[in-house]
Amino acid sequence: MTDQPTTPTEETDGMMPARTCSASWIDAATKPTGWERKVLVWVVWPPCGWPQWPEPLIGWWKHGPGCFAVGNVENANHLVTHWMDIPETNAEPIRAAQDSD
Repeated sequence: MTDQPTTPTEETDGMMPARTCSASWIDAATKPTGWERKVLVWVVWPPCGWPQWPEPLIGWWKHGPGCFAVGNVENANHLVTHWMDIPETNAEPIRAAQDSD
């Protein structure tokens, strides 16, 4: 068995970079479930002068509208290729407080 990378890697196809992903990252076609929360996302910005980031970004999963958000882009589903949950140790007490309202 070969070692898989722990982060997406870029491969050029002559035009646009294509991202491949190890098993620890989830394809953006599979949406998160549950509460709104921070997630680590790989973003492909369109080739219209927007910056390209070679590293993952911290974004949000917006539970209500069912979309990813990154920076000032409220619905970034079309920009996100892969995502991964960020473990938050204080998430459960916050959720419990929200449930009691």
